[in-house]
Amino acid sequence: MLRGLLGDSKLKPKKAEAPAQPKSAPAVPVIDTVLGTGACFEGNLKTEGNVRVHGTFVGDITAHGKVAVGEHGKLEGDLIGEAVDVGGQVRGNILARKVAVMSSGRIWGDLRLEKLLTEEGAFIQGVVTMEDKVDLPGKPEPSKTPDENEVSSSKIQAKEKSAPKADPKNASEPKLEIKKETASKNAPD
Repeated sequence: MLRGLLGDSKLKPKKAEAPAQPKSAPAVPVIDTVLGTGACFEGNLKTEGNVRVHGTFVGDITAHGKVAVGEHGKLEGDLIGEAVDVGGQVRGNILARKVAVMSSGRIWGDLRLEKLLTEEGAFIQGVVTMEDKVDLPGKPEPSKTPDENEVSSSKIQAKEKSAPKADPKNASEPKLEIKKETASKNAPD
């Protein structure tokens, strides 16, 4: 009778269950930086995420995400972002892969970009330069590795010194001479 209820008298061993695989860590959500309507901010902003400006921002913005200037937003400074939407006012230069200017958008400054979208009524006063590929500063390209000898600064000048021509076997690599501009002590204040 028990055999009928339990089935076959030869109990099959249960297969060992594989331990539960740990779930992969959730991707870190991109957090937006928002300057709300009526708010004023003065300074520079650098972020890996997205930025939305609905108030007044005085300074430069560098974002590796999307930057949106809302219809009532005002930005007085340069703007660097992956994608930029302008519905308000920007008084400064813009560097981005994609720029969209809404009908209420106003830009006084130069644009350097890959793609441009404008609605009827949008206003741009400045030079628009379209390029095949725009490199955003501060975001390394995956295919490039930084060269140890690269020096990037607008205040540094590199000048090659030529090696002596006496013996080509002993000629060394060209050397860089770095000059920094400094203010003179006697300069008027």
